[in-house]
Amino acid sequence: MTSIITALLAIFVLIFIVSGLVRPSDREVRRFAKIYTVPLTTRNVPTIRSTIQRSRRFRLLGALVAWLAGLALTLTTEVEPGWTLLLAGYVLGAVVAQLTSPRPPTQKARLERRSVTDYVRPWLVGLASLTSLGAVAMTIRRAINGGSGTVYGVELSATSVVAVSIGLLAFIGLCAVIVNQVVDQPAPTVGPDVDAAMHAARSASLMSIFGIIVMTSTATIGAATSVVGTESIEGLSLYALIVSWFLGIVGFFLSVRSLPRFLPNFDLPDMPVQGVVNLTETEATGSDGTPDLGTLPGSTGVNGAPA
Repeated sequence: MTSIITALLAIFVLIFIVSGLVRPSDREVRRFAKIYTVPLTTRNVPTIRSTIQRSRRFRLLGALVAWLAGLALTLTTEVEPGWTLLLAGYVLGAVVAQLTSPRPPTQKARLERRSVTDYVRPWLVGLASLTSLGAVAMTIRRAINGGSGTVYGVELSATSVVAVSIGLLAFIGLCAVIVNQVVDQPAPTVGPDVDAAMHAARSASLMSIFGIIVMTSTATIGAATSVVGTESIEGLSLYALIVSWFLGIVGFFLSVRSLPRFLPNFDLPDMPVQGVVNLTETEATGSDGTPDLGTLPGSTGVNGAPA
């Protein structure tokens, strides 16, 4: 049984690695454009394709680094972070890809200061803020009430539980700094279609970061309400834990950018694009009614050869 599980895990890892190295398909480009309401043009398709591939490779690298860190942590201590650290590395890889993305040649950059709500909806900012405040409140409550607890399978003293919670809060603060860094990046002016594609990439990165903030906040609440052995969680701690479980799931789907795919009414602020004709109006379409990108720059032909 163990050999079967190992083989399945090896196959999964191989598929994961290959998917991180293969060029994004035309279908993925169309899906990105649909989710982030970007009009496809002959100029911005290569930008979108490059953005997807760069993000995918950095996510793969982040997951690998996080897995090695988790393995080292498990070997040197009794703490087993499990898949949570792997997910954090996977998502943070996409954020690093955005922060280090090369700027295209531009004539100028927009001088007006943009706000975070230019890229994500206010409710998402509010959700991250409320969960963060809840994490702070539960950490303070735990520091006052004391009591040992079990975090990641390890029984910790009251002081250690509070220390872990404060460490998670510090990570939330780091994420907030990263949000400001992403928002304050110079917005290049290449052309309305390419600018819209880059705007969408920034929106996707910020959505991932806010998902991480929500997940980390719920993890903090979980640590701050932890108990030992068969002790029961009661009162405010129980309600906070139940809500945090639900919000943790929401944060997970936000962090991996899945909500826009499954919720038709989920949308992100799009950059108004004027004077651009969407390819859906001018190019041949595939059987699913979406544009055929086979002849566009950076695409592949029918047999996989460059078009």
